[in-house]
Amino acid sequence: MRVQPWLRAEVDLAVPREGGRGVLVVSNHRSHLDAFILLSRIPGVRILAKSALFRIPFLALMMRSTRQIRVERGRLDAWGLAMTEVGRRLNAGEVVHVFPELTRCEPGFSGTRPFVAGPFLAAIQNDALVVPVVFKGTDRAWPKGVFGVGYAEPVVAKSLPPLRARDFANAEALKRDVQRRIEQALA
Repeated sequence: MRVQPWLRAEVDLAVPREGGRGVLVVSNHRSHLDAFILLSRIPGVRILAKSALFRIPFLALMMRSTRQIRVERGRLDAWGLAMTEVGRRLNAGEVVHVFPELTRCEPGFSGTRPFVAGPFLAAIQNDALVVPVVFKGTDRAWPKGVFGVGYAEPVVAKSLPPLRARDFANAEALKRDVQRRIEQALA
């Protein structure tokens, strides 16, 4: 990352903008570091985040002032409301990021956890572009359950070619295709 020379990171995140069309960015979720990389390299990105993060005083202030999207974990009605908000933001032409695994992986986990279809449905309904992003090594640099970043571990964040959500028959087909692309890039 440009502003953090101590972090051994190879970051190549390209998010195309097309005539006011919303963009859904989706990625595997390895570490808290993933969100910081996204926020530092994708101007104006709005990230769907668990509500517990909005209760951490300093972080909450930053998240509210930058219009990040809140979701209460474990409540199905809250998930539906969050997906409605994701759709509204995409319809308004914003760049929205969702971790479709809904949680970080355990240290050393390979591949991806199952993806949820909700954000992909929102992308189809709002004719958004979908940009898959792959994170590698962030779980070694900042493992789940550890406070602080290890600087010796190399980190990679790379966007894959964008997809038009409307080119897919349904959210399930789009979800499967994006997850397959991310898993291939992780291999």
